[in-house]
Amino acid sequence: MTNFGEHYNEELAQQESEINKRTLWEMVGAFIVLTAVWGLAFGRFPTVNAIVFSVTYAISTGFFIASVILFFKADPSDERMKNFFVTGICIISAAMNLMFSYHMVLAYVFPLIVAVQYKEKSVLWLSYALEVFLMPVSMIVGFYYGICDLNLLLQGNHTRTWYLAELADGFSKIPFSKMPVVVIVVYRILPQLLILFVFVMIMQHTIGSMREDAYRIAELTYRKEVDSATRLYNKNKYEDMLANYYTMVERVAVVLWDINNLKEINDRMGHGMGDKLIETMSGAIYAQTDSRKKAYRIGGDEFVMLIENPEKQEAEQIIQNVRDTLARYREEGGLRVSSATGTAEGNGIDILKIIHDADERMYEDKKRGKESREYAMFYSE
Repeated sequence: MTNFGEHYNEELAQQESEINKRTLWEMVGAFIVLTAVWGLAFGRFPTVNAIVFSVTYAISTGFFIASVILFFKADPSDERMKNFFVTGICIISAAMNLMFSYHMVLAYVFPLIVAVQYKEKSVLWLSYALEVFLMPVSMIVGFYYGICDLNLLLQGNHTRTWYLAELADGFSKIPFSKMPVVVIVVYRILPQLLILFVFVMIMQHTIGSMREDAYRIAELTYRKEVDSATRLYNKNKYEDMLANYYTMVERVAVVLWDINNLKEINDRMGHGMGDKLIETMSGAIYAQTDSRKKAYRIGGDEFVMLIENPEKQEAEQIIQNVRDTLARYREEGGLRVSSATGTAEGNGIDILKIIHDADERMYEDKKRGKESREYAMFYSE
C-alpha cells in the first residue's frame, strides 16, 4: 500500500533477503566440501601441505562463522550482508584453489555466479576485485604448497617439493624455472583474470536485463494489487489476502468505512467532487497504514483496514485518528467528509465472521446517523 517506487524497493529488499538465505546455504555447501577435503589432507590424500591448508581453512572458517552469525543477528536485507557473503565465498574459493590448483580452476567463477544473484553491478565488481587480489595469492602460495601441475603429466597428486626432492640426485634433464612467480603471473594469473573479466562484462548485461525484468514484474504486480486512484490495495488483493493470509494470523481487527451520501454528491455536484471526497477519505486512511495495518478499497465508497495482532483499543484509536485527520482537512477549507464505521476483532481463522460482524456494526452506524448526517460539502475561502 505504497507508491510504485516504494513498492519496487520493498520487493527488491524482499528478494535480497531470499538471496541472502540461498547464498548462506551455498556457503554451507562449499564449507562442507572444504572441511571434508581438509580432513582427508591429514591422511595424505590428497598430498598437500596440511599446515598451510589448515591456515587457509581457519581463515575460511572464521568468515563462515561470522556470516552465519551476521545472518541470524542482522536484518536479512542488510546491505552489508551481501558484501560479507560474497567476500566469504571468494575466500573459500581461493582456499580451494590454493591447495588444488588445476583441479579447481573453475572455482574462480563461483563467486561471480553468487554475485549475479543480487542483480547489482557493484556486488559483481566487488567479487571481481576480490578475485584480482586473491587469485595471485592462491596461485603463488599454491605453487609452493599445493598440488603440483606436473601431476598432469605424471598422473600423481604430489606437491612441487616432492618432485624437487625426488629429482635432487641430478637425474632431471628438464630444468625448473628460476622465476616461477613471473611464469605464474604471465601464463596463469593474467589469462585467467582476463577470462574472468570477460565473464564479468557478460554478467553485467545479464544483471541489467534481470533488473529490467524485476522492474516490469514489480510494476505489473503493483497495478494488479493497488488501486491507482487511492494508493490503497484493491479488491483483488483483499480477496487474495483473506483466502491465503489472514486465516493464519493469530488475531485480526477489522475496521470498515463507508462514505455517506457519495451518490447524492456525484448527482448534485458532479463526479469530480465525488472523486475528491474519495481521495480525501482514502488519504486519511492511508496515513494510518504500515506493514501490520493494511487498507483496501473494496468498493466505490467502501474501505477496510485489517490489523494484524492488534493492541488493545487500537482499532478504535485508528478510527479516531482518521476522524481527526478529516477534521484538519475541513479546518483548512477542504472537504467535510462523513462516513459510517464498524469494527470487530477475533481469531484470524474466523476472518469472514469478523468482517461480517464489522459490516453489521457499520450498517447500524449508518442507520443511526441517517437522520442527522451532514452531506459532504466542499468549502472554499
